[in-house]
Parts: sequence; structure tokens; C-alpha cells
Amino acid sequence: MPRTWAVVQYQSLMQINLKRKILFILLLAACYPGFAGDTLHVKSFNTFRLVKSYNSWLETGNIAGLVYNQPTNSVSSEAGFDKRDGDYHRIMEGNEINDYSFSTESFQSQKKRIFLYGKFAFYSVDETGGQWNGTYDPYNGNPYILADSLSGTTYHKENYNLVGGVGYKLNDRISLGAGVDYYVGVAAKQKDPRPLNTYMRFKFNPSLILTTTNYKLGFDIGYKSLKEEIDYTVKRLNFDPTFFAFKGFGFYTRDIGISYYRLLTVNEFFGGVQFEKKLKKVPTLTELRFNYDVEGIEDGGSEIRKLDGGDWRTYCATLKEQINYRKGFTRHSFTGVFSFFNGDGNEISQSIIHEGTSNVSTYVTTGINLKFNRQTISGTVSYNYLKLKDQDRIDWDVTAGVNFLNNSEQYFYIPEIFSSGYANVTGNLSLQKNLYFGKCHLALSLNSGYTLNLSNDLQLSTLPEITKKQRKDVYRQEFDYYASSVMKTGGEVKIGGNFLNIKNLDQVYLGFSYDQVNQIGGNKNFNMICTRIGFVF
Repeated sequence: MPRTWAVVQYQSLMQINLKRKILFILLLAACYPGFAGDTLHVKSFNTFRLVKSYNSWLETGNIAGLVYNQPTNSVSSEAGFDKRDGDYHRIMEGNEINDYSFSTESFQSQKKRIFLYGKFAFYSVDETGGQWNGTYDPYNGNPYILADSLSGTTYHKENYNLVGGVGYKLNDRISLGAGVDYYVGVAAKQKDPRPLNTYMRFKFNPSLILTTTNYKLGFDIGYKSLKEEIDYTVKRLNFDPTFFAFKGFGFYTRDIGISYYRLLTVNEFFGGVQFEKKLKKVPTLTELRFNYDVEGIEDGGSEIRKLDGGDWRTYCATLKEQINYRKGFTRHSFTGVFSFFNGDGNEISQSIIHEGTSNVSTYVTTGINLKFNRQTISGTVSYNYLKLKDQDRIDWDVTAGVNFLNNSEQYFYIPEIFSSGYANVTGNLSLQKNLYFGKCHLALSLNSGYTLNLSNDLQLSTLPEITKKQRKDVYRQEFDYYASSVMKTGGEVKIGGNFLNIKNLDQVYLGFSYDQVNQIGGNKNFNMICTRIGFVF
């Protein structure tokens, strides 16, 4: 029988208690402001932006690149409230989202040999209006989604994320690093049939960098483990809801009862190779990354079955190139990223075997068939111009970029084959101007983006014997969202200064931003309002 919500939470948290303790130790070490850093620097809400601009290795997956940070001792804490609403959204997302958050982040260094990074973030989210969803993260790419037909209710989610990293300079030639990332989320709808979700993710990523007089060569490998438990419960009597197990393209199986239990497990292996070399005195950093992901689903409690889900296997290869040119207080950065993704959904046929005269039944796999495939090709080219007033203060920060994305999907409903595909190109431009008046720091930002749909094609069946187990309305709305041309505009105002007489406090700041996404030709939009208060030490 499915376990209760309290038992699921208790057992899940106890299983990874040791991981949590390790991460808390790393986090406290990274955020503790007692290490000897460069206290002569003036810190602001742009300090972390500057740290990353000095060290291109922070934009790779190699955590040992922390050793190339400048000696620093910076901690930033921020609390905020985000409100998002509108009718241009994916069907499993809400049309009204209220998000409360708190985060703290830190870079530390000690004796120019040990470099630390730590982050803690907490979010409390109320999402209203989403449909056909009972999964904590329905847009992680897996087509096998558990859902119900209830609409208009609120989905409450809470999560926290602990991230820790250390880079150790063993000598002038060898640097070592290790990173950990621990994420826990819980969620529940506020009305029957309510899914009770427990979501846990843990990543570990050791790394190495070899340094010579002419180049740097880095390696990193990693492992990610993820588990989500979904326990649908119904408190009302005389109520038998319908549970839908989606399989892609709106196809589903359904179950009628008073409860439903699903376990999703993920094992991912990833790694990367980095190579840095100067070309005519201009640093270039090349990275090649690869990951392989296996996700499996089990339904039921004492009688485990797989025939209503599927195994989702993916691999992704990414090539990234960074070129940075610096002269005085002016910096030019060029970045190019190309990636290829492939995902295969293998559905499982099973037969029920009853053992003896008992009521115990076993589901035996009789076949595994490839039924769903997704391939995505994307490429991005971006340019950043950074002009400084001095080593600690940004004057102008301008970024422009172009992204191309091509996505294709197929569902093999033998002998029918359904397909969809779309291609989009997106241009983005953002700029920030910083003004300084004594103790006051004012930053004005504008951003814009335009997505042009280049092509789209959707092939679905009209045969009643096929469509009787297909929610075409669900898939069509998803497809129309991705295949739309949209315009995004917005801006942000931040004001900060050293107004409070608090020891070690460099700046307190307030931020307000507004963004709007408008569908071209569809008269739909989505609005985002964000407020922030932060402290920089």
C-alpha cells in the first residue's frame, strides 16, 4: 500500500541525512567571513558579477577553477518576492505564481591556496491554475508524467538547495576540486485528489586542472542521483478520481481509484574536458561536456508495475568556447555554445502472474519497445562588453546574443508514427548603467528579446480508435507555446549603499524589476514583477 505523506518525508530525509551534514559543513566554511581575504576591495551587488568576469573557469563544470579567483572574502544574502501571472504559459504551469525566496552566496579564499564557494537557497511557491500535472517538475524533459484532470487549484511547493565547492592549489602545476549539490523539495495540491511530492537530488563532481607554461588542461566527472515519490491521496468519501499517466503526444493510460503511488528514480553520469590557451595573447577556453541519464518509473506499492510509464534514457553533448580580451578597465567576452540532445522513451509491456491461491500478483516484463524520441539541436553566440570605473565598480555592462533551437519529436504508435517539430531563433539585448553618488550606488537595467518561429509542423491522427486514448488538446497547447513568436521587454532598478552602521556590512540594496512576454499575433502575455532586499558583506 502507498505510504503516508509523513512516513515518506521522514524516511526520505533520514536516508540522506549524512549528505546534508556534509553540505552544511561546506556551506558554513564557505560563507564564514573569518578567512583572510582582500578587505581593501569595495563590495556591492555587482561584486559577484565581477568575480565571474575575472575567472572564465567559473562558467565551466570544473570546480577546481575556483583557484583562479582573485583573493576575496565576499558574502551576499538576498530575500525576495516574485509575482508572475498571465495567459501565455505552458498548460502544466499556473497562470498565477507567488514565489518567496531567500538565498545566500559566498566566495572565500585562504592563503592563496584554498578557494571556497557556498550557496544556500530556499523557495516557497504557490502556483494556481496549472492543469494535468501531479509531478514536482513536469518540464524536466521526461514525457512520462503523472496527472489528474483537476484544474484551478493551488499547488504549494517548498524547496531548499545547498551547494558547496572547494578548489585546492596543490602546487603550481596541479589543482584539485570537488563540488556537491543537494536539493530537496516537497509539494502538495490543496484539493483532492492531491499529489504529495517528495523530491530529492544529490550531485557530486570531483575535478582536476593541470597547468603548464603554455596551456591549462582540466578534467571533471560527476554523478547525480534523483528520486521523486508521488503519493496521491483522497480524503473525501465516495469519491473515485481518475489518474492519468501520460506518455508523450498526449497519449495516456488511466486508473480509477482512491489513491495512486509512483516512484521516479534517476541516475546520471556526466563529465567534461577543458582546454585554455592564449592565441596572440588573447585567452581562449574550450570545453566539451557529455552526460548520460537513465530514468525509471515504478507504480504501485506492494505490486510494482511499469506498464503505465517508461524508461527515459538521454544523452547530451555540449561544446563551449570562451574568448576574453581585456585592456585596462575594458573587457570584451565572446561565447559560443553548441549542443545536441537525444532522448528515448522505452515503454514496457507486462503480464500479471498470480502465485498460488494467494492474492499476491507479480508483473512480469514481456517486452520493451522504443515508443518516443526527442532530438534537440541548439546553438548560441553571445558578446559581452564590460566597462569599469575601477577594479571594483562597473560603469557599463552590455550583453547581446543570438540563439538557434531546433526540436523534433516522434511517437511510434505502430503502424502510425506521429511527429512534431519546430525551429526558433532568438535575439537578446541587455544593458546596465551604474551611477555612483557618494555612498549611493544606482543601477538601471533594460533587457529585451525577440523569438522568431522559423518553422513548425505537427502530425496527429484523426482515427477514433487512436485518439480515444489521447488528449490532443493538451499536446496542441504545449506545441503552440513552443512554436510561437514572442517579444520580451523589461527593466530593473537597484539602489544600494552603506547606510547602516553594521560591522562588516559593505552594502544594503533594494531591487525592483518588471518583465513582460507578449505572444506575437496571439494576444497573450505573461507578466513578472520581482522585488529584492539584499546585504553584501
